[in-house]
Amino acid sequence: MEIKQGIQIKIALLDPESKPFMGIGIVWLMKAVTIHKSLKKAAESMHLSYSKANKMVRRVESVTGEKFLESHKGGIERGGSIITPFAQKYISAYEKMSKDLKENSQKYFYQFKEKIDGINKK
Repeated sequence: MEIKQGIQIKIALLDPESKPFMGIGIVWLMKAVTIHKSLKKAAESMHLSYSKANKMVRRVESVTGEKFLESHKGGIERGGSIITPFAQKYISAYEKMSKDLKENSQKYFYQFKEKIDGINKK
C-alpha cells in the first residue's frame, strides 16, 4: 500500500524584528470586509472578535505604512469600511507570490520524494 505524501506551506511576511504581520488571515479578513462592508461584520463572519480583527488591520498598516481600510462613521449609510486601493494591490501581490511559492514547493517536494524513493530501493 502506497502512502500518499505531500507538502503544506504556510506563508507569512515578517516585520524587521522577524515577527509575522501578513498572512492568509488578513487576506481572508479583507475579503470579508469587501463582502460585508464592515470590519465588525467581517470579524463576526470569521468568528473573530472585533478587537482581534482591528489589531490585525492596525498591525499590517503599521508595518506597511499604508492604510488598508477606509472607515466611515454612522449616519444615513450607517457607517462601514472598505478596503483601500493599496490594500487591494498588496493582497493581490501577496496571493500571487503565495501561489507561486506553493507551486514551486510542490516541485521541490517531488524532487525530494524521488531522491528518498531512490534511497529506499537500494
